[in-house]
Order: sequence, then C-alpha cells, then structure tokens
Amino acid sequence: DYAGALFNRGLARTDLAQYPQAVADFDRALALLPGDGETLEARGFANLRLGRAGAALLDYDGALRANPRSPG
Repeated sequence: DYAGALFNRGLARTDLAQYPQAVADFDRALALLPGDGETLEARGFANLRLGRAGAALLDYDGALRANPRSPG
C-alpha cells in the first residue's frame, strides 16, 4: 500500500521535525487517497508546526468531515 507507506514516512518525518518533507509525503498520500482523515489530521499538525495556521485549519476541517466521530 503505497499511500500507507507515504503516510508512515510522513509521520516519521514529523517525529524528526522535518515538517516540509512530511507535508510533501502527506500530499502524495492524499493524491492516492483523497480525503483520508488520518492523513489530513497529520498534515494539519505538520502545517501548524510550519506556522501555516490557515492550511492546518483546512486540513483539520477535512479530517473532521472524513471522520466526524474520531476523537483526533
């Protein structure tokens, strides 16, 4: 599952504070699985760490639409 591999690499890069690379991985994963709530949430966090509050808010809104019952 290539989207899953990109998601996991994005998480690893987030843990290493490599936020631009993480966002790129999440972007590629979302191209394969558009609207995936977990990926949107993870990208939102990375965007927030980059100071991109507007982009983070859009990602978090999308994550909530994808998984309205998810505790986050």
